[in-house]
Amino acid sequence: MSMDKSLKEVLSAALATVVTSALLVMVWEFSIEPFLPGSEESEGEKWRFVMVAMGAVLVGIVYPCYRFLKSSRQQIITQAQLKKSRAELEARVKQRTSDLAATSDELAREAARHKQTAQLLKRMMDSIDEVFWVSDADGRTMRYVSPAYQKVWGKSCDSLFNDPMGFVNTIHPEDSSQRRSLL
Repeated sequence: MSMDKSLKEVLSAALATVVTSALLVMVWEFSIEPFLPGSEESEGEKWRFVMVAMGAVLVGIVYPCYRFLKSSRQQIITQAQLKKSRAELEARVKQRTSDLAATSDELAREAARHKQTAQLLKRMMDSIDEVFWVSDADGRTMRYVSPAYQKVWGKSCDSLFNDPMGFVNTIHPEDSSQRRSLL
């Protein structure tokens, strides 16, 4: 409930109470007796009625004001808590965003270093005139073949990728016993 609406409700309730009580006091004070025509009331009863009416006026004004102030206080407390929570969350978001940006920058630098190292390693391996290769543990899948393979074996590197054990048949028969022990 907004404060404007709440304030309007409080003021309208207070005004209705004041008007009703004032009308009752005026009716009684000017001896306009709305309930029992011709009945006479004592002066003490009239004052008792006036006091009750004034009490009703006070209750009609004080209670709605109390409710309004209580709800306004609670709204102010809630808004302050929400503001504090929002500020804390925004600070956490800023910190995490900063942390993520730093991590992202570090990962980008690390990736650049790995790429540079991989390029250097590839240039070095491509410039060596010896044949070497990298395959999986069982030798069925070739991962890398140096360009020297084509010079030494006279076959393309792709042929070794297609048939990883294809070079075995080109080993000299006298070296076949060593071939078996190596492979």
